[in-house]
Amino acid sequence: MLPFPLGLMQVWISMSIVKTILIAIIVSVSLCSSARADEASVFRTLVESSKVQLVEKLLAQLDREVAASGYRENNRLRQLFGMFSTTHPDYIDFIDKWQQGFPDSIYQKVAQGWQLEHLAWAVRGSKTIDETSPEAMQQMHEFLQESSMLAWDVFNQRNDFIPAADLVAQLYLNGYGEISLEDFTEIALKANPSLGLLEKIVLAHNPKWGGSFSEIKSVCEKYVPLVLPLEGYTDETCRVVAVYDSANIYRGGDKPVLKWAQDIMDKTPENLLYTARINDAIYFRRERPQSLEYILEHFNPYTAKAPSQAHNINYYYRSQKFIDKYWLKVSTAKLQRFMLDPLNPDFLEKNRPKAIRNKDIWKDPQAKKIYGEYLRKWLVYGRYRPEVWAFLARFSKRDADDIVVSDEAIENYIMAIQMSNNGWLHTLKLFKKLDSFWEYMSILNQSSNPAHHGEPIDPQAHMDRVACSLVESARLIAALCPSKGWHGAYECNEWEVTASRKKIEMAKTEKLCPAKLFIPANKLFKSQKSKL
Repeated sequence: MLPFPLGLMQVWISMSIVKTILIAIIVSVSLCSSARADEASVFRTLVESSKVQLVEKLLAQLDREVAASGYRENNRLRQLFGMFSTTHPDYIDFIDKWQQGFPDSIYQKVAQGWQLEHLAWAVRGSKTIDETSPEAMQQMHEFLQESSMLAWDVFNQRNDFIPAADLVAQLYLNGYGEISLEDFTEIALKANPSLGLLEKIVLAHNPKWGGSFSEIKSVCEKYVPLVLPLEGYTDETCRVVAVYDSANIYRGGDKPVLKWAQDIMDKTPENLLYTARINDAIYFRRERPQSLEYILEHFNPYTAKAPSQAHNINYYYRSQKFIDKYWLKVSTAKLQRFMLDPLNPDFLEKNRPKAIRNKDIWKDPQAKKIYGEYLRKWLVYGRYRPEVWAFLARFSKRDADDIVVSDEAIENYIMAIQMSNNGWLHTLKLFKKLDSFWEYMSILNQSSNPAHHGEPIDPQAHMDRVACSLVESARLIAALCPSKGWHGAYECNEWEVTASRKKIEMAKTEKLCPAKLFIPANKLFKSQKSKL
């Protein structure tokens, strides 16, 4: 199912569960209401032990119970299917076995759909499109297309099955709808009047996905009275959820809308708007102390709706000197989430082992082993990210001495440049990381250099792939950074300007990329801007 070599998944953090004992307990326990308290842990153990038939049976029974409750227990299904949004090799392997054993199962199809949706975003990453390589975008859409086919297949059979409806609503954000969003909303909420589903649909109307706040207002006013009631939840509460999902509020966008949302939040019962309050505390912590107080009192990193919340809370409030017990909870939650999603590039980046920061790892075999294992895991779904290849290039040098370089290191640096989308802004962000690569350029032109330990390199084969992109970046840094009022999306500093000028002189001496060296900077900028 996946295009990635399974060999790259061999190194990962294993779950410490005594499966043999738990399986014995599970088999003896009824799958009815008596086991409801441990439903999630039972289900997880069944999946990790590849008990495909028991998983199918448990989900079929739970499906009937949720329908019998009048769909008031939708979250029981959501909790179990949410476990498949992971990069965990065991869960990917389980889906394959499940598909073989129950190819027509709607439960298997939806679980696989959620897994593919998660992998799509793991591959793509959270950066803007102009900072993401075309290869990553292509892989993302291949995953999403397959996920959409599965989701719509099930929804067309069972439009009341909430995990399928949730997934379809999620996929509308990326344009994977077979019918209009309005028609889907009417069909889905009539079949299963779920407030959680309504909130997903509302987010699909968000301005950052091509909608508008006026559309959101209309949807909330029409459907909040029709969904299953939640005390204190109004059409205004529904709209605040959407406002805080919009990136516009963090970039100084529609300030009147933000002010309105904050006023409504302050009047809303504290048990509502959980994620909105967390985002308010993170992004407006100085001027919104009431949200910060709420976070300190109520934030539970174990149940955070977004995995990154624990990390963001930790990052923004690190200087506040909160009590050790609180930070222990946050750190434990980060580790717990990492254990469940061990090959997710974003979590790997945020949970780098200390060995990676050690400049002398070449002198410490154990540290180097840890570093290598980490990079192999990071490469599985992070292969389209320039920073991964930049780290890998440093690791694949012969030793810590910048003079010594291997063919593998050169190729990894080349991949870093290619995956930066060849845009000047993105390559500029790699400028410090890849600075030593300029010293390797002489190796490309002088393959007889004793520092090179491989077969002779054809320099021209690498010029267009690497040198021209770096020359272009240096030209633009030197020309535009000193300009008054110009910063773009990246803050320039004096070191970069000085270094870029030196690189330009080096490029002239080595006669690298004359077209990039002598084209007027303003034309070069327009050319690069057209790529964004």
